[in-house]
Parts: sequence; structure tokens; C-alpha cells
Amino acid sequence: MKLSNYYFLLITILLFASFSKSESSFGIEKNVIITGKIGGFDPELHPNTMELSTYDILGIKPTYTTTIDSSGYFKLSFPIAYTREVSLNYAGLPLIVRPGDSLHITTDNEFLQQEDTEGNFVHFQNDEIGKTNLAVYKFKCENFDIAFDVRNDDAVKNLSPKKYIEFIYNQNSVLKENFDKYIKDHKTTPLFRAWCNDKIHYLTLHELMQYRWKHPNNYQLPNDYFSFLDDYDINDNQLFSTRHSLFLHELYMYNWDKPVINAMNSREHNYKIVIDTMKANSTGFTQEFLLTKVYMNTLNGQLIDIFETIYDSTNFHQPYFKNAIDNKYEELKNYLSNQNTENINLTTIQSQTLEELLDTITQKYQNKVIYVDFWAPWCGPCMEEMQYSKEIIEIYKDNDDIVFLFLANGCTIKSWKATIANKKLTGEHILLTDEQYNLFADMLDFSGIPHYTLIDKNANIVLKDAPRPSEKDIIIKEIERQLNK
Repeated sequence: MKLSNYYFLLITILLFASFSKSESSFGIEKNVIITGKIGGFDPELHPNTMELSTYDILGIKPTYTTTIDSSGYFKLSFPIAYTREVSLNYAGLPLIVRPGDSLHITTDNEFLQQEDTEGNFVHFQNDEIGKTNLAVYKFKCENFDIAFDVRNDDAVKNLSPKKYIEFIYNQNSVLKENFDKYIKDHKTTPLFRAWCNDKIHYLTLHELMQYRWKHPNNYQLPNDYFSFLDDYDINDNQLFSTRHSLFLHELYMYNWDKPVINAMNSREHNYKIVIDTMKANSTGFTQEFLLTKVYMNTLNGQLIDIFETIYDSTNFHQPYFKNAIDNKYEELKNYLSNQNTENINLTTIQSQTLEELLDTITQKYQNKVIYVDFWAPWCGPCMEEMQYSKEIIEIYKDNDDIVFLFLANGCTIKSWKATIANKKLTGEHILLTDEQYNLFADMLDFSGIPHYTLIDKNANIVLKDAPRPSEKDIIIKEIERQLNK
């Protein structure tokens, strides 16, 4: 470890130690209450909702919304289990809050409508949490974190691994100099200083982790590239800036990629390999975090049978992680129990060649325009597009010359039916086998979902890669062109 990095890590540890453990205990969930009064608020001119968003360490992105009354007053209450960074949508105001905190904010004017570069018109109560957030706000206004603004430049992207590491650590030094100057010139609190150190430290580690995404998949990193992870404290769970949470996600992806997975193995067997590898290469807080992400991965993928086989609750000492898994498991069980698809046309097909597959589909929907949607219940972008699909289907509900065909894959029948039932999906639905899906993917030249294809009335594929439902105007124009031929 570089000497400068050693001192930075030592300072970080000392700063964290300077605010009490009772304030920073991980996993003890309590409500945070944020109230405020927006000066100059006019309900006729300004948005009347206040929204708070955050990025949970498990990748969950909860959003909390409240109404701003006619006087400009608002109140938000939400649970957290650890000290973390959150953001109010009015002016993107960053805040640091601890479980059980109460924070009151007032503004001299309606701050959504104007830029404040000096941080003079947002006010907090005169206690530690208020003083901390005033410092956070002024820190943001003075743009002390601009040192990494060039990190996505092509010149940076094309640096060698060694030069890239040097560049990021140099940027880290600039950021620390700015931070030290700010501390010298302003009154701050131990919590603010701990947040700044967390932000700088994990901004650096996150950017170093990002290097592998800036190059092609076959790019070979040196064996020692990830030695910078020696700067990571595996039991650091005192405070989480947004960058800290993002770094943990990258750390999970890195550890997910480390095990040698054989595609010929069952999914269950490969999950067990991943779990064994993570247990062998991590301990403490980080191990529990990584294992939680693996178990949540199976639950998010609606692989409940695999989860029930591989889950071991004895891996956990932190109630926060175990509770997150248990809650997700119960939620999924309830979700899968809804199999009510009586009014939806669901089927599977037996065809084993591409020609048979196409014939089966085009014969069933003969002389119709077919808009094909390749999807899966666990695919987030697929599900986001479904709301737009519903809108387009509604437009053509009385037109018998078009069919909206949804071809699902990579899921169980139970998961498939439950998603259609719970999301109230309409259209025609077929569940493909892996072999059938691969035939379509090879023919249409796509490697991921969602994917869309348009077939005309004569069973010709007119658009292998059709516009998404969210590109509503474009796809409707294409559909109309085929309907009017």
C-alpha cells in the first residue's frame, strides 16, 4: 500500500471513531423524519411534491414522496438501518442521515427554480445533524468534487492499467487537497468529515473498479491490477456515501465473475460454486453482503426452488441482511401464488427447428402483422417496457389484423404465469425452451433481451430489430405501414 494511502486510511478510521457507535451502528432500523419549509412557494407555479431517493447497498432504490402544502411545508418519514447519503429532488439536495435522525430544512426562496453557487439560502437546525448537512450542501455548491470530471474522457479510457491507476490516485490527491482546504476554511462536524473521507475513498475505489468496463470483454488486465483492493476495509460498515454503495455493487460483480462457471452445469450447481468461492475469499461484513446479493439474485430471478435448496441462514450474523432475504422470499412466495391467467392465451410449442417454429407461429396468426417481444420475468428493462406495450395494445384492441406476441424464456412456468397474472399483461404468450430461444436469437442476431421483431401479413420478417414499445411514435408508424399494405 502506498504510504499516502496508508495515512489516508488511518485518518479515515480515526474520523469514523470520532462519532459514537450508537450513532453509526449498522443494521438497527429506525425512522428518519425530514421536515421543511420552502420560501416563496407558489402551488400554482411550482411542483407540489417532494421526493427523496437513495441507493441502498443491496442495489434497491427506494423512493419516498410527500405533498408540499400551500404554505410550502412538507414532511417525510422513512426507515433506514445505517448512516447513509440520500437526495431530495428539489435542487438535488444531498443529505447525510442516521437512523432516528430528525432534520428540518428551510429555504429563503423556491430553490428548484434557481442556482445557488454559494449555499446561502438553505438553512438547517443548529445541532450536529443540521450543521453536518449545511456543510454537505455548501460543499456541493463549491464543487469540491470536480476532480473526477474527466474520468470518462477517451484519453483517460485509453490509458494503460498502470497509468490509469496513477491517474485515479492523482485525482484522489487533488480531491483530498480540496477537502482539506474546505475543512480549514469552514466549521464542520466529525460526521461531515467522515462522510467526506468515505466519499473520496470510495469514489477512488469505484473508479478503479470501473476500468474493466471501459474496454472490450476480451481485454486482459494484469494479474495484479486489483491489488488496490488492499485499500478496502472488509468490515467498513459505519457510513455509506452513494459511491460507497456503488463500489459494493462493483465488488459483487467482480466476485461474481471470479468463479469458473461451466455452462453444462445446472444453475443450482453454479450458484453453489459462486457461494463457496465468495466464502473462501471474504469474511465478516463483506462476506455477508456478497452472499446476500447472491441469494437476492435467485429471488429477483424468481428461482425460488434454487433458493430453497442453496440458502443457509447460518451464514448471517447481521439481522439486516437476513431480514432483507426473508422479506424478499415471502414477497416472492406471495407473488408466485397468483397463477390466475384464465383470460390470457398462453401456450408452449413443440417445434424443434427454426423452420417449424416460424411456420407454427405464422400459421397460427396467418395474414396478421405480428409484433414480437422477447422477454423474461427477471429482466428489468423487459418489465419496464411492458407498460408501453399495454398502451400500444390498447390502441389496437379493436384491430384484428395485428397480434402482439410475447415470447418468454429463461424462467419456470410458475414464474411465467405469475408475472403475466400480477402485471396484468395482455396479448398472446408463448414460453420458449432454451433451444427454441437460441434458434430465434441466432436467426435474428441478438444476444440479449428485451428484443423486438416485426413480421408482416405475408410472414416476412420486415424488422429483425424493431423499435421498442417505449419508442411509441416510431413503432406505431411501422405498424401502420404494414397494416396499410
